[in-house]
Amino acid sequence: MAKAAVIHLTKSVALELGDYGIRSNCICPGIIATPLAAGFAKATDEQLDEMKPRFGRTQVLGRIGDPVDIANAAVWLASDESSYVTGHAQVVDGGAFAGKPWNKQHESMTAQRPIKLYRPDGRRARSAEVDQSNRSSGRPSQIASTYFSIFSTAAV
Repeated sequence: MAKAAVIHLTKSVALELGDYGIRSNCICPGIIATPLAAGFAKATDEQLDEMKPRFGRTQVLGRIGDPVDIANAAVWLASDESSYVTGHAQVVDGGAFAGKPWNKQHESMTAQRPIKLYRPDGRRARSAEVDQSNRSSGRPSQIASTYFSIFSTAAV
């Protein structure tokens, strides 16, 4: 079963059985040092130890998880300390879901460059006077377009 299916099943069970005091949570693991992550079922401890630094370089915390990290999350979710937690998908991935830190982003993502606006041929920015009259009318669609036209005019 895919993680998304488990997450939605967890939430459905939490909603349906919460009245009975039954909590439902799941754990979404990241890369964990197991034979599955190594790619073959009979991986030895030595092979797992060799895998850890290679995979760890891509992780936010600089290491991959150990099975005990998942066990600790399960113990917490089963304990009284999490008695008010239900319908929760506990992500245990060392920060991988959060993304890459800024200093590890590719140069194309961090390079400073001017903001460019695509404007089709024949279209021009609206004047500030029109923008002011739209803002005073208070219509949401006009307010949104006013904000965009002011922003796009300033960005060009």
